[in-house]
Amino acid sequence: MNKEDKNMNRMGILSSLIQQLVDVAYPELKGIDIISRWGRISCFATVSWISNKKNITITCNNQAKKWHEAALIGLLSHELSHLTQMASGRVENKTDIDAIRRGLGIYLAIERIMTGKYEDYTIRHGNDMYLGYRSVRSYLNEEELMHLDALLQEMRLIPQSNKSLKLPYHDLIITITDRMTEFTIDGHKFVIEGEIKESQVEIITRDGISYVFLHGQEIGKYEAL
Repeated sequence: MNKEDKNMNRMGILSSLIQQLVDVAYPELKGIDIISRWGRISCFATVSWISNKKNITITCNNQAKKWHEAALIGLLSHELSHLTQMASGRVENKTDIDAIRRGLGIYLAIERIMTGKYEDYTIRHGNDMYLGYRSVRSYLNEEELMHLDALLQEMRLIPQSNKSLKLPYHDLIITITDRMTEFTIDGHKFVIEGEIKESQVEIITRDGISYVFLHGQEIGKYEAL
C-alpha cells in the first residue's frame, strides 16, 4: 500500500468506526448524519453541532492517525457520548461513565493510555474530571478486564503515567444556537455571537493560565487545572 492509499484508508476509518459504534452502542443516534474528519486542532478531538443535534461534525487530531484502532474507538465513543448527555454539571465525568455503561470501557481505557491520562485528570478546580486509565479499569467487569489485558498484550502497551503524551486539552465541544456559539474546552464554557469553527479557536497556556483566542483576539482565560 502506497502513501496515498494509506491516507485514503485513514480518511475512511473514522466514518466507518462511527457507524459501527452507532449501530452497536448508540441507537438514539441512528439516522443522524455525522461528518468525520482529521484536522490540526489544539486538542485530541472536537464535536460540534447545530441545535437539535443537526450538522454534527467530529474532528480528530492528526496525531491520532497513528493510533491503534482500539484507541480511536475510545476517543470516538467519548465524543459520541457527549451527544447523548445534558451539558451541565460534571459533563466530562458523566460522558466517560456513559461510554463505559455502553460497553466501551475497554476502548476508553486504551485511549486514556494514549492521551497520557493514567490517573484521573481533574478540570474546573476539581468540579469535573476525565477518568484516568486506573479509574476506567475499576468500572470494568471480569470479562472486560480479560479482553482489555489481552488487547494490551497484543498492542505491547504497558499502562503507565506518561505526561509527554498529553496535549494540553482533551476535547472541544461546539454548539450553535440562534446566531450564538457556545463552546466548551475541558469543561470551561464560552459564549460568543455568530458561528465559529474549531480551527478558529486557539488556546495558549502560560504560567498555569490558558488563554483562549478567536481569530487572533483573546476572548477569555482560565486556570489550566
